[in-house]
Amino acid sequence: MVDLPSQPLPASSNSIRFPVAWLLGLVLVDGSFLWAAERISQPSWGSAVLLIAAVINVPLFLGALLLLRAKF
Repeated sequence: MVDLPSQPLPASSNSIRFPVAWLLGLVLVDGSFLWAAERISQPSWGSAVLLIAAVINVPLFLGALLLLRAKF
C-alpha cells in the first residue's frame, strides 16, 4: 500500500464550497415547498401558505448566506 502525502485544499476551493452548499440547500428546501404545494389539496389554504413560504425563504436564505460570508 502506498502512502500518498495529503495536501490541504487551497483556500479558494473551501471558500466556494460554502455558498454552493447553501444554494443547494435553498434549491432543495424551496423545491420541496413548491412540490408539496402542488400536491396538497386539503386544506385549501395549505398550498398558498407553502407558496408564500417558498417566496419568503429565498431572500431570507440569501441574506443569511451573505451575512455568514461577511462575518466568517
